[in-house]
Amino acid sequence: MTSTLEKQDNKAQDSGDKHYRIQVKSPEEALKIIRKKFGDKAKVLSVKQVEGEGLAKFLSSPKLEIILSVPSGDTETKKTIESASKDGVSVQEHTEESSPPDSTPESVLPSNNSASKLDEKIGDSVLPDRLLPQEDSTLFGLLRRAGFEDGLLAAIKDSPELEGLEALPTSHGLAEVSHWLKKRFDGIKHRPTTNRVAFIGSPGIGKTTSLCKILAHSSFFENYEAHVFKLDQEIPNPDDALRIFCESLGIHLYRDRSVLDTLPSNELLYVDTPGIPLSDTTGWSQLGRELDDLNLNTRVLVLNSVYDTGVLKSTLDAAMPCRPTHLIFTHLDELQNSAKLWPFVFSKELSTLMLCHGQNITSDYTRDNLCNYLLASSFPRQVLQPS
Repeated sequence: MTSTLEKQDNKAQDSGDKHYRIQVKSPEEALKIIRKKFGDKAKVLSVKQVEGEGLAKFLSSPKLEIILSVPSGDTETKKTIESASKDGVSVQEHTEESSPPDSTPESVLPSNNSASKLDEKIGDSVLPDRLLPQEDSTLFGLLRRAGFEDGLLAAIKDSPELEGLEALPTSHGLAEVSHWLKKRFDGIKHRPTTNRVAFIGSPGIGKTTSLCKILAHSSFFENYEAHVFKLDQEIPNPDDALRIFCESLGIHLYRDRSVLDTLPSNELLYVDTPGIPLSDTTGWSQLGRELDDLNLNTRVLVLNSVYDTGVLKSTLDAAMPCRPTHLIFTHLDELQNSAKLWPFVFSKELSTLMLCHGQNITSDYTRDNLCNYLLASSFPRQVLQPS
């Protein structure tokens, strides 16, 4: 009996298709390259994991080797391959002789599986079930690959409301998880903010931009009178961009601490603090004392959402001397999937104030529908549609 692999090879030869082999670092990169570079004209024939040789086997992660079938008569194929090569993706012509002798039909996808079929994923972060190892094909395996943390997955497993979750079809199971997340979010008691708000964080995470977004929101949409104070430490805190923005809004920017005592208590005061490196324990402690001296009771820790979960937690630990009360996440437009943020949003001690997903100071942020934004970027759109 002719195997699936032989049938596909014969079909490719009869139709004049060419086979190409690409190597990528992750499923995410595979999705990006195949869908954006090759599109619907490419058919995925096989996917396998390839380890490095020699020391590379121990010093680097395994790669994915993907065999594609592309119409040989397509005039755009050469340009596509050249474009992929310029982006650092290895693309080589694949012949049957270079195939591993122990290739099995199990590694081959159905012949009608084109790059467009790779949209069957969670939040653009995992490959289709057919490309996943068997142990990751369960609902919880999919959620883990989508970025859900083990602690949150354990809470989902232990929830009486989600008993029998894995027995449901995948789409139904994901819908139940999304309902559970929304219900839990709605049950959080969010901390209110005071009229005096300090923005703290490490350098380069978008702290000043976040302040400008909230300042614009308060001035444009809530009609509050607001003031801005730039806090200096041993190294002066530059104010060029912030000063220009404040001038455009007709808002005063102060650097003299003595002025703060004269400001009306019913008007808003936003304080921009210098960025403190993660390892500077002395800097964080000193900043905490200064915030106490200024009677700033609302302290917003700004975090770059693109950072690894471990770095985000380390930043929280480092900022403890400042006793943060709220969180703002930035750069969500650069994050493929926001599932890793759920544990932070569910915090009882720190209320999430805003999500920033762009550089436009007067827009590109979410304040009122945080849960909906996170759900939309954690699950496929069809899961969130009401049944």
